[in-house]
Amino acid sequence: TPLPTTAPRRQREGDAEVASGPTPGTHPSRVIKFEELPPSGAQTDKAEMIAAGGMGLGKKENLRLVEDLAREMGAAVGASRKIVDAGWIDRTHQVGQTGTTVRPKLYMACGISGAVHHPAGMQEAGTIVAINNNKKAPIFQFADIGVVGDAEQILPATPYELNHPKDALSHTGRPLPNAPTTPRP
Repeated sequence: TPLPTTAPRRQREGDAEVASGPTPGTHPSRVIKFEELPPSGAQTDKAEMIAAGGMGLGKKENLRLVEDLAREMGAAVGASRKIVDAGWIDRTHQVGQTGTTVRPKLYMACGISGAVHHPAGMQEAGTIVAINNNKKAPIFQFADIGVVGDAEQILPATPYELNHPKDALSHTGRPLPNAPTTPRP
C-alpha cells in the first residue's frame, strides 16, 4: 500500500511544535521518541550576542544568572561541554569543538576555563569577555576583556550596568566623560 504523500501540517503552540497528521485510526502510529524543542533564542550559531556558562558557576542553579544576563542582553545562551555533560543544559547550547562554532559580535564566557575544545568554537567572536575566578584560566588568552572574580557575585550586578550605561566606568576606574552618574537603587 502506498504511503500518503502529503506532509503533516505544523503549527506553533508556545515553545513546542505541534504536528497534525492523518486522522486517528486511518494509519497506525506510535511515539518513538519525544524531544523537547530548545527555547527560542537558543540558536547560538546565528546569535549576535552570546552569554555562556561553565563549571566555574559552581552549581546548576547558578546557570540562571547566565540565562538572566542573556535575557537582559537579548542574547542566546551558550554552554561549555562540561555543563552539558553534567545535564545542566541541553546540548543545543554547547559551544566548542564538539558543539557549535559561533561568531557573534559579543561572547561572554562566564565561569568557563577555556580548555582547548571550547575556544575552538568561539575564538572568532568579535569581542570576548571572560569572567573567571582563576586568573590563570586559559580563557583569558582569548579574551579582549578579562574579569578575575566569582561569576556568582559579578553576574547579578551586570544587568544593572547594561541598563544604566551612564554609570559605567572607563578602564581607568573613573566615570566616562560627560556621563552623569545616578545613585544605585
